[in-house]
Amino acid sequence: MDNSIKPKLLVSLSLQYFADEPPVTDPVETDPVTDNPAPTYTEQEVQAKVDEAVAQAKANLDNEVATARSEAEKLAKMNAEEKAKYELEKREQALATKEKNIALRELRSETLNMLADKKYNLPADVIELVLGEDAETTTKNIETFKQVFDAAVQKVVDERLAGKSPTVGNGIPQAQGAEELVREQFARALGGVN
Repeated sequence: MDNSIKPKLLVSLSLQYFADEPPVTDPVETDPVTDNPAPTYTEQEVQAKVDEAVAQAKANLDNEVATARSEAEKLAKMNAEEKAKYELEKREQALATKEKNIALRELRSETLNMLADKKYNLPADVIELVLGEDAETTTKNIETFKQVFDAAVQKVVDERLAGKSPTVGNGIPQAQGAEELVREQFARALGGVN
């Protein structure tokens, strides 16, 4: 082919005509208006709240310091044997508190298992209502709650089911048998002969 002859068939096209339209974006509100604007406080109100919080913290700290001082004074007045006895009592109280918390956690776990049991089938949300001091009290509470709960559910079900008897399409109560309906309709069709 000859280089001097170049086809003039090339057409300059505006490719922008064939491109996708740019996506339409909704204008974004820069300052949305809310129904409940954040409360504004004056400098005095802020200072009053800060002062109140500081006073509360100081009072709590003073109470802790006073308790520690009285404890130290009590220990200072004791001899070695009394100090050992006092420390032993403190440890026993702490141990008893921990044991009580562990027993309560175990009882909560057992109670949750009982509530989920098929025998009771109650929601776990009621645990605070039925949790007792021990397993026996808790079981009695669960059984009592189950009876009251079932009675309340049955009452609501009965109320919803109570009402008019269902009717057939023409308004005749469904209590009549199918044969009676056919006979009545046949009699009406014959002209009122029963």
